[in-house]
Amino acid sequence: MSHDLRIAVVEDNSLVRDSLVTVLRLRQLSGVGFVSAEEFLAATDRASFVAILVDYRLPGLDGLQLLSRLRDDGCTTPAILMSGNFDHDVQDAADQLGDVATLRKPCHPELMLQTLQALLNERSGS
Repeated sequence: MSHDLRIAVVEDNSLVRDSLVTVLRLRQLSGVGFVSAEEFLAATDRASFVAILVDYRLPGLDGLQLLSRLRDDGCTTPAILMSGNFDHDVQDAADQLGDVATLRKPCHPELMLQTLQALLNERSGS
C-alpha cells in the first residue's frame, strides 16, 4: 500500500483514533483522524479519502448513520465499521450499504489492515 492513499479514521476515543492513525502510517498510508461524523462531513477534502474507518458508537451521528448519509450522497468510498458489539440489525444495515466491512473491537491491527486491503482490492478489481 502506498503513502499517498488517504484513509479517514472517524473515532471519538483519542487513544483509539491515534493508534489507528499510527498503524496506518507504519504501513505507509496517510491516516487522518476525525473526532465525529459531523467533523468528517464538514471536511472539504473528504472525496480524497480512499477508505473510511469508522466507529459505530459516536456522539451525534453514529457510524452507520454517517455511512448511510454518505451513500445517499452518492459516495461509495469503501469503509470499515468497527464496534465492540454489533447486533444483527446493525450488521444487516451495514451489509446493505455495500463496500462496508464490519470488525469487532478490539481488533488486531493486522486484521484491520487485511480487511482494508481486501476492500481496496475489490474496488480496484485486483
